[in-house]
Amino acid sequence: MSGLNIKNHYIRKVKPFLRTSLVALTLGFLTLGSSSGITAQSDGAMSPSIGISPGIITTSLKVGQTTEKYIEVTNYGKDPIPLSASVINIEGITEDGAPSFTTSPTPRSAAGWVEILEPNVIIATGEHKRVKVLITPAADTAPGGYHAAIIFQAKLPSYYFDLDTNARILPAVSTSLILSIESDTPPSVQDLQIGGLSAPKLVVSSPIPLVSDIKNPTNFFIYSDAKVQLQTLFGGTKDVTEFKNTIIFPTSSRKYIATYDKSLLPGIYTADIQLRQGDKVIVASTRFIAIPWQFIVLVLIAITLAAYFTLRRRFKRAWRILLGKEKAEKSTPVLR
Repeated sequence: MSGLNIKNHYIRKVKPFLRTSLVALTLGFLTLGSSSGITAQSDGAMSPSIGISPGIITTSLKVGQTTEKYIEVTNYGKDPIPLSASVINIEGITEDGAPSFTTSPTPRSAAGWVEILEPNVIIATGEHKRVKVLITPAADTAPGGYHAAIIFQAKLPSYYFDLDTNARILPAVSTSLILSIESDTPPSVQDLQIGGLSAPKLVVSSPIPLVSDIKNPTNFFIYSDAKVQLQTLFGGTKDVTEFKNTIIFPTSSRKYIATYDKSLLPGIYTADIQLRQGDKVIVASTRFIAIPWQFIVLVLIAITLAAYFTLRRRFKRAWRILLGKEKAEKSTPVLR
């Protein structure tokens, strides 16, 4: 999945060269949960296009030992591209599953562990450039999960741009580093805390939003599969959304947002979210009542027709009585 939601208040914190490329970062960053390369490309007179692989590096490390990793950057454009690589912190995951970046220090940052051997490279047209990265956790690092990101930012001369335009979009791509110092007793999905599953109490139309807030109180990354389902009052099940191999950051929370966009019959429904890790499962659920607007319209039409025919019969009878064609019923007095 591609796309990045960088919050407005981070714009004031980024370094000068990052500040000039925020628009490109929203197009170029790879979201967590995807392992394929991506391409950042511009339109019009701007032709630079770059890709990166892998988009995410997940690995276990040992304290005091150096681990080597390689990142491949590809130039898909028509001209050579000079790139500058730098390390930035990951603050967390946004609601749509994308990493949120910041230049400010973060509690679980691994930025200080990362060394880029060639931070400045020039990639020829069609070339695949492998950049070597060394990762060395400090000797006193406690077990747990740590993270950072490597950003490759284009440094382009003016001839790449249309001189008549004010917007100059610099392509940028990134690789997220998800690093773990293992423990003898790692946490599991059962250590997660589900803050309930919320849904409208009364549903008259789709789509129906189903939102769950999952909190990870541990210092480790926790991976799980998540599934959101609807169950009818009579036991039928409707699958809504399935999230494969999702990740919850240490000491943070993440929202799972699902949407049911199909029609429902009137009735009482139970929505639940299941987080599964092997044979370990945690569940949260909620109930809502569905009264589709089409059903409401049909009921109103039925009531209107019933009232019309009832009043019509009474009106016709009253008219016949007035014309003397029918006698009104006499009521029998009640003796008290």
